Amino acid sequence: MLTGSTHTGKIIMEKASNYLIPVELELGGKDPMIVFNDANIERAANAAVWGSLLNSGQTCVSIERIYVQEKIYDDFVNRVVKKVKKVKQGWDPNGDVDIGSISTESQMKTIEKQLNAAVKKGAKILVGGKRKGKTMFFEPTVLINLDQKMEIMQEETFGPIICIMKFKDKDEAIRLANDSIYGLNASVWSSNKTKALSTARGIMTGGVAINNVCTASANFAAPFGGAKQSGIGRYHGPYGLHAFSNIKTINIEKDKKDKEVNWYPFRNEKYNRFLNIFKSLFSDKKLDKIKGLPAMIKLLRSEK
Repeated sequence: MLTGSTHTGKIIMEKASNYLIPVELELGGKDPMIVFNDANIERAANAAVWGSLLNSGQTCVSIERIYVQEKIYDDFVNRVVKKVKKVKQGWDPNGDVDIGSISTESQMKTIEKQLNAAVKKGAKILVGGKRKGKTMFFEPTVLINLDQKMEIMQEETFGPIICIMKFKDKDEAIRLANDSIYGLNASVWSSNKTKALSTARGIMTGGVAINNVCTASANFAAPFGGAKQSGIGRYHGPYGLHAFSNIKTINIEKDKKDKEVNWYPFRNEKYNRFLNIFKSLFSDKKLDKIKGLPAMIKLLRSEK
């Protein structure tokens, strides 16, 4: 079992294949958040900030792409920006902060590389956007004017970057959400349960939260895992127990007769009886169906 990067997961799967060792892989993610016009905007905006910045974005189920329907797009973005400006970043021995630092220098370089490339291609930073001096703190950032083809919309960022794009309708939202090599988790926001469920079913991912975020991995009773290059297998819940078990089947025969109907000899007589049975089950002709019943009775009696 590995929780880690897609790159490392592929190496482990390759090595395990030499010994036919089964693997469970929970790998990278680029989790989308879809917000429809009829969503509770205030709740969705609060969730977007927390779900994107949790652990400075260094969480496998962090929100990395936010798609907002056109009608509420501006309102949503304004709310998110105001909330991000209030997020307290730093270190305090008494825990009087909201988010901390980036874990490694290599991850910091990945964040800066993706952000700079997006800005060069037209993306706009509304708040944040830079490293705090030579520290390991990267400012919580809100990014708009994005294009789906940008690296920051395709590759896992694993940092405190909130990327927001607009969409027209449900079909486009699902298409954008699925436009990724990853499929770990997602969230859908709408007051219409039917629409939310149909959207959730259309997203190719291991789990979807409706009107909430980052809940899949926290529910230990429910199976958790990814699709596509976000991994294979499931852990947590009954499926997780089965994943780490060697399932064995034992059949006990209670009948004491000497042989079964499908045992030898076959020959012409048994062949014709079986043929009539199959015709009675699958033929559209009434005569074939009538012939099948006595053939089945004769076949069963003949083996007693």
